[in-house]
Amino acid sequence: MRVLRLRHSLTSGGGGLIAVDYDPGHGASGSTSQVPFLFELNERDRGRLRFYLENFLTCPNPAALKPVAELQADLHYWGEELFRQIFRSDRKAQWHYEEAARDLSTLRIEIHSDHPDAWTIPWELLCDPNLGWIAPQVQSFVRLPVLPREPDPPTPPGAPLRILFVVGRPAGSLEIPFHSVARSLLYAAHEMGDRVWIDFLRPPTFERLAKVLSEAAELGQPYQVLHFDGHSVFTDSPQDFAGEVDPAFVQQGDRLARRPWTRRRGGARGYLVFEDLEGSDTRRLVDGVQIGNLVAHTRTPLVVLHACQSATARVETLERLAADPTVPGRCPASPVGEAPDDHEQDLAYRSVAAEIMRFNARSVVALPWTLPPFTATRVLKSLYSRIADGAPVGEAVSGLRAELLHGLRHESILGTVEIDDWLVPIVYEATTLPVCEPEGGRRLGRARTVKEAPAIDTTGLPAPPPWGFVDRPEVMFTLDRAFDFHGTVLLHALAGSGKTALAREFALWYRHSGGLADADGRILWSSFESHSPLAPFDTFERVFGDLLKEGRYAWTDAGREARKTIVLEILDKAPAIWVWDNVEMIGGFPPGVEPVWSDGEREFLADFLVDLARTRCRVLLVGRRPEMKWLGEIPFRILLPPMPMSERGDLTIRITGDAGMALRELASFAPMLKLSQGNPLTLTFLLTEALREGLRRPAEVKAFLEELRLEEPVEPAVEEDGGTSPANVVSEPSVALQGSLLHGYERAFEEEEHRRLALLHLFQGYVDLNVLCWMGHPDAPWGLESIRNLGREPWVALLDRASQAGLLTPRGGDCYGIHPALPFFFPRMFERFWKGEEEAAQRAFAESMSGLGVYYHREYRAGNRDVVHGLLAQEANLMHARALGRRHGWWGAVVHSMQGMETLCLHTGRTEEWKRLVKETMPELVDPETEQPLPGREEFREVMTSYSALLLGRGLD
Repeated sequence: MRVLRLRHSLTSGGGGLIAVDYDPGHGASGSTSQVPFLFELNERDRGRLRFYLENFLTCPNPAALKPVAELQADLHYWGEELFRQIFRSDRKAQWHYEEAARDLSTLRIEIHSDHPDAWTIPWELLCDPNLGWIAPQVQSFVRLPVLPREPDPPTPPGAPLRILFVVGRPAGSLEIPFHSVARSLLYAAHEMGDRVWIDFLRPPTFERLAKVLSEAAELGQPYQVLHFDGHSVFTDSPQDFAGEVDPAFVQQGDRLARRPWTRRRGGARGYLVFEDLEGSDTRRLVDGVQIGNLVAHTRTPLVVLHACQSATARVETLERLAADPTVPGRCPASPVGEAPDDHEQDLAYRSVAAEIMRFNARSVVALPWTLPPFTATRVLKSLYSRIADGAPVGEAVSGLRAELLHGLRHESILGTVEIDDWLVPIVYEATTLPVCEPEGGRRLGRARTVKEAPAIDTTGLPAPPPWGFVDRPEVMFTLDRAFDFHGTVLLHALAGSGKTALAREFALWYRHSGGLADADGRILWSSFESHSPLAPFDTFERVFGDLLKEGRYAWTDAGREARKTIVLEILDKAPAIWVWDNVEMIGGFPPGVEPVWSDGEREFLADFLVDLARTRCRVLLVGRRPEMKWLGEIPFRILLPPMPMSERGDLTIRITGDAGMALRELASFAPMLKLSQGNPLTLTFLLTEALREGLRRPAEVKAFLEELRLEEPVEPAVEEDGGTSPANVVSEPSVALQGSLLHGYERAFEEEEHRRLALLHLFQGYVDLNVLCWMGHPDAPWGLESIRNLGREPWVALLDRASQAGLLTPRGGDCYGIHPALPFFFPRMFERFWKGEEEAAQRAFAESMSGLGVYYHREYRAGNRDVVHGLLAQEANLMHARALGRRHGWWGAVVHSMQGMETLCLHTGRTEEWKRLVKETMPELVDPETEQPLPGREEFREVMTSYSALLLGRGLD
């Protein structure tokens, strides 16, 4: 292999020397040139480079365009200055380069250096004025801290590229956000089939890392890659960083100021930040010596260091704590176009990489800057794909650089811009041996059996948001970390903050990533929007029906306690993650209203959670409040913070992109990001309504927002337990927000559409399109005149628009869920548009819903057991139809809704509850002395006779 070597050394006076030699492939040339070298990027220039690579794409401030253009010119200048100092100041050095440059595609360039002064030098920027950037054109461009000995050749893997992924987020609070691509990279790895296999380290402590790597090596199946995705610091005082995790900013008087971290002095080095003791809130700093020893001992050939936090995250911390989101990606104390990093993370990663290489590690790839998630995923997927196909690490990165070099144009809020992100990967490589064997090894790998994760059944899970899920890694990994030590976790936050969508994606992530420690782990989802005494066992029956049908369990006739025993027995062996959504309804919601769930039912569910924590099941509770009264200390609580600016921007891009808007047009909507206060529902509504009205220019958006603010009343704080602790505050949307949304929704729909939507008030959280159509039945005497013969299509169009506006959530099968954050909307609309016609609308609902109950009853008797899932979803609606019928004397609605409840109760073993319903209803339908229907109820004689027998103890007894 043809090699051009550059050896960087220091002179006694503190200057630098570069020794240049060229090996044409059959030994060194025999002559080495030495040239003086004086080059270093100062702290300000590194801050400019950091802003360019990390923050520019998300910055909406047009003032950033000028400093970025200046930096791009400086990149060329710096690269050409490096080239000039090395190859133009000495005749021999120039000759070496000219010989080597005859064919750059077959040339390997090695940078040898063994001192910290070389870490700040951007060697990858080396630029020939005639040929351009060199690093993306050569076969490989690598760094070496010393001239290494050739390592022992690896054992041909003959298996997928096995990666141990460490998400090194320090334990602590959500005040320190970070950006990790673990989730997107895992799904990208699934696309590569058997070529790449990723395991995630849980818990992500250094002790656990050493154990997992050592056990794999002892089994003869060492990991080929250790991927660290996390934080690092560069300091000579590691003790200042090893205590409890604190926010990056502290309160000083009436303002936030940077925490005064100890600055580096001579002898500073880089450290990776791991969590310390399991379950604690402290962190441990691990240097490259410890990592190098570990990977050498466990024969791990490649270490990838990926920065997941830098100045970007700390700026977002400032914006969040100050409640004053300014320009994303820019600290207010810094000039536009600069992003200083207190911890000098780029130096930290280079320091750690150099130390790892001293222990005869084969290769290290450092990505010391936080790339945008899409770019970072693309970079890592391409890197691992090339390595898995047999390319040496240096060649894989060079191919990646070339790929990025030819795709520099990116869409941003400021228009189409160019980012030289090809220079982010930095490679340290001691040998050109590949990590995976080429062709032969891959064929062997495909022949071996790899246990692949089965496809996950998402039946029963809520549908994802219409715009897709905006990743929230800081919350996802806080939840992930919590389940390392807690069986039950409660995620609570404001209504409309995206809790349900986040819980759905977390459950899928936890299952995909091996959190359940079993590829056959299952996902269960229970919602407590409506009252059901046997909840959440209905969900368990659907997910574990295959086991319940084996005959070992008497599930159908079992009562609540018996079913609990069966569930615990199964989950003691079968791993699962179980989401309980809308748990605020169990404790009583809204505040001040008598809870539907009894004290005994709450006590039963609380005890059930305690027992579940002893099984292999993990339970994620989702609600609006911390639920201290009935849950006590059972769950580990996590308060979901407002959506940070970068994620609000991502959501904005998704929504406006579907409307055909270019990113450069999004600056007009920047005020909405602040007004939303990090609430996804609010932001979704503001954007969709502005797009519907055709607002594009800043003045139009400003006028729109000002009109909404006119509707803002003031709301006093509401607390759950009467205390002043933040944990006790009821997480409800402000009345100001409610007023703005109400006014906006009124603008979003025509008056006749509002009249139709107002009928959704009659539904108890679950809307069936067929029932709405039946309410306008042309032949029924109770059919509503204003919607007679309306048909399906107008209803579908209206409900879909309501879903896009955030009022409804599609549930599949012509069904929709009413967004739990908007209980105020439909009652106000019903009162306004159906005043004087309330009883007619209620009759149409009760008769139509009870007709659905009869349909389910007949289908079940005909052997169709699938209708049970529909009955479970419609239980609250059937009970509401029954209540309306009893109140107004609509006996057909009463009896027919009772038939649906009969099927449901008897199928789920709720015989006592069914008897109670019958005892409540029979005196209104049957004469107790004659056991005959009362006058006017004769048409229900057959049904009443059956119910009468039950009442007298001659049925289910």
